[in-house]
Amino acid sequence: MGLFEAYERDATVAILPAADGTITEGPGFNIFIVKDGVLATPAQGMFEGITRRTVTEIAADLQLRCEIRAVRAEEVLAADEIFTSTTAGGISAVTWYEGRPVGDGRTGPITRRIHDLYWRRHEDPALNTPVDFAD
Repeated sequence: MGLFEAYERDATVAILPAADGTITEGPGFNIFIVKDGVLATPAQGMFEGITRRTVTEIAADLQLRCEIRAVRAEEVLAADEIFTSTTAGGISAVTWYEGRPVGDGRTGPITRRIHDLYWRRHEDPALNTPVDFAD
């Protein structure tokens, strides 16, 4: 239903709300907001993905505060940056939300740093296991 509503509003994806005015997740992704250099991601009502956990670890490595808490829908509207995390897609900036640009409409500096470090971890032999599909 959330996707159909998004399509009706000329959006391509939806952030799913909870009954109490907070957000939960999107279909297949976790959501993070950044406001004044502090990250926040919902604490309830969503799948606790491994990429979400990796983002919290990267934030700690960067000494960025990352709050796992209720995130109100109006906070998303006021965010300096918004990004999603998924296993298949990694970290993706949200540059347009509710018909207007997020920040200056480009990937924000914190999102960019987390994105880059996330993909660097994929190249670190200590943090990945190669899969060989040979017969």
